[in-house]
Amino acid sequence: MAAGPGLDYGRAPTGGVPMSSAETGIDRPRTAAALRNALVLAAASAFGGAAAPIVITLGALAALPLLDPAAHWMATLPVTGLSVGVALGAVPAAFLLARLGRRLGFLLGTAIGALGGIAGGLSILGESFAGLIVGTFLVGFSGAFLQQYRFAAADGAPDQASKAKAISWVMIGGVAAAIIGPQTLLLTGSLFAANEYAGPFIAIVGLMAIAAAALWLLADLAPPKPATGEVKPSGRPLGEIARQPRFIVAVGCAIASFAMMSLVMTAAPLAMIAHGHSQTNTALGIQWHVIAMYLPSFVTGSLIARFGKERIVATGLALLLICAAIALTGADI
Repeated sequence: MAAGPGLDYGRAPTGGVPMSSAETGIDRPRTAAALRNALVLAAASAFGGAAAPIVITLGALAALPLLDPAAHWMATLPVTGLSVGVALGAVPAAFLLARLGRRLGFLLGTAIGALGGIAGGLSILGESFAGLIVGTFLVGFSGAFLQQYRFAAADGAPDQASKAKAISWVMIGGVAAAIIGPQTLLLTGSLFAANEYAGPFIAIVGLMAIAAAALWLLADLAPPKPATGEVKPSGRPLGEIARQPRFIVAVGCAIASFAMMSLVMTAAPLAMIAHGHSQTNTALGIQWHVIAMYLPSFVTGSLIARFGKERIVATGLALLLICAAIALTGADI
């Protein structure tokens, strides 16, 4: 593809002699390695990230047969385990990635996810509700490592244009995960005759193995060093930031929106099955939910730049109200 105006880095502005990387200030080898890493992380995200839609779709459904009728209110706890695992894994994941390096750290994340899939599948076959929660928690914990993929892709890139492209590739992997997860669920539902929910959990092991195979190709690029004499800002104390009204409003909006999203994605599979919808349609419902989580990421940055952060946050909250209104109109597909 031809470069646009001002983007032909291979030539001098006069159109004569080709310029070197040193003359243009572009680190071509690092740029190529960073984009290669982004492709690797996108592939790992596509398969490793597919575990979450499986747990979201089947967590509550698999829990129901393991509970007495009086305890059916606890059926959503396995999906809660997934969310809690992501939250509690965030700090340990960052620590381990710093200590082990990104490739080994991310490989450890896939191993934890595979262990969660095994624990979940065996617990379903062994009719252990507590074991199922442990399994979903481990899958969530591995998701905390996956959340770092886009930061790893961006940190290794030498310039802003490369950072944006790298993050976009990783986000595309997230969209692919929204398709791979539900399709894996549908293909592996008959893996065990004893229980239709155990197969997809065991299949998480295969998904994590594919993600790990991709991650073996990852180059551990450290963030570019700041220019000589560049002074890093010291920043403000966290307490000072937390006391700002804008911070409090932002946290409140985040709590409300994530709580609403968690409610919808946890309750939807139960509600769809209860209203007579097939497991195929239930999986597709979660598939579109996860796709909608990732697709807007490609345009929200531009929308925020054009309309402002407050309007975009308000639009997001309005979409949640529309979601609630649609849910009240009926239970058809």
